[in-house]
Amino acid sequence: VSDQIVAPQRDMGIMVLGGNKESKLKYSVALMNGRGLGVKDNNSKKDISSRLTYKAFDFLTVGGSFRYGYPTNDDDDRTTYGFDAEVNYKKFKIEGEYIYDEGDYNRAAGGGCGTTPMELGSKRQGAYVTASYMTNFKLEPVFKYEYFDADLDVGKNLLEVMTFGANYHINKATRLQLNYQYKVESIEIDNDALLVQLQVKF
Repeated sequence: VSDQIVAPQRDMGIMVLGGNKESKLKYSVALMNGRGLGVKDNNSKKDISSRLTYKAFDFLTVGGSFRYGYPTNDDDDRTTYGFDAEVNYKKFKIEGEYIYDEGDYNRAAGGGCGTTPMELGSKRQGAYVTASYMTNFKLEPVFKYEYFDADLDVGKNLLEVMTFGANYHINKATRLQLNYQYKVESIEIDNDALLVQLQVKF
């Protein structure tokens, strides 16, 4: 859902941010071209994008996001809503997000993280939830469930993926990730994936 709805919306614009590490309430509001990253704007209207988070308790943060704009021309609009939550309790962490999207979309925009963009219906939605636990051995087991419905007007259109993985924190700036993605299907297809990634923070 992030690759198909959120990530292709990376864009050129201007953003105002509010809040700091100690703030319970944080926000961002942006005015964007609406065409995607590195693409010249082709219409006179701009997209409005916003996000708001609130730290309700020491262990719980909730948030919401909204986007409205015209991705391809001055007449056909697009609206996106998102709701998310994050729980941090001792060494246990769980986070999730629900995204609803409707209207026109930029078919020329690529999918997030190198994925192939899908053909979308007029209304689409999806969600994910990720759970992890930091052990005393720098090893962090992770489980993620996600689903995406590219067209709410078409039945039996649900895509589901379960990810089983682990992060190994070599030090504060380096992390090795190993993930196995199991794609849930009524008739099994040989399309699961094993992913390895090394992250280094500078």
